[in-house]
Amino acid sequence: MDVDAALTLVPMLAATRVLADGVASLPLQTFRDRGGYAERVPDPQFLPGRRQYMSHNGTRYDWLHRVMTSLVLWGNAYGLIADRDRHGTPTEILWLDPAEVSLKDDDMAVAPEWRWKDRRVDAGDMVHIAGYTVPGRRLGLSPVGVLKQTIETGLYAAEFGRDWFENGSVPAAVLETQNPIQMPEAVSLKRRFQAAAKRREPVVLSNGLSYRPISVNADESQFLATLRLNATQIAAVYGIPPEMIGGESGNSLTYANVEQQTANFVTYTLRPWLV
Repeated sequence: MDVDAALTLVPMLAATRVLADGVASLPLQTFRDRGGYAERVPDPQFLPGRRQYMSHNGTRYDWLHRVMTSLVLWGNAYGLIADRDRHGTPTEILWLDPAEVSLKDDDMAVAPEWRWKDRRVDAGDMVHIAGYTVPGRRLGLSPVGVLKQTIETGLYAAEFGRDWFENGSVPAAVLETQNPIQMPEAVSLKRRFQAAAKRREPVVLSNGLSYRPISVNADESQFLATLRLNATQIAAVYGIPPEMIGGESGNSLTYANVEQQTANFVTYTLRPWLV
């Protein structure tokens, strides 16, 4: 499943935005544990925010947003250590496009051999974070790959809905008459009616001809229900309240449980990513 295609599905884009925005917008500060006392210390040099990094990584928000987007969609984030100080400490980390990074052997028992754009990268210069880890593997699972069937179902449902309204799965209306009518005359009547309706002019019906609109509830096609279920499933995978991305939880929201839902979102959804 291509990531760009997956992001055309609204719940996937919404889930990515909710998680990336949630993490990137939080204040980021560095502390040292002093026997149970948190001592504020200067932030690591590789965190953007100083003038010389603005042209490479943008703001600190942009930097954090990129790493979260990589983790949420690909299940892995790859950072290239682009610069170090005289002590060898990283001073700049550039997040790479995960689609351009590969690992020769995904085996925890051997040293990693990374490649970026078909060029080998020294393991000491690669920062790798796995979002969905499994035993024996260095790479994390790709949510887009795991959700391939769910995403495709949502895309099919959205495509059907588009065709439903754009092309019309059923006729919009019927021109009825009790009199016998031949095809050429029927085509002529339809064209005359459409031309008048398009110009929003009054339509004159004669010879027993009557107009009957057809109203079909879109829910009867099941595609709206499918879209809601699809959003709910994606929300479940990412641990996001379904209502935040167009799904349904089955419970009516009041002020009290909205407040509790917000607390749960921070505790059970954002905190694991932050850790």
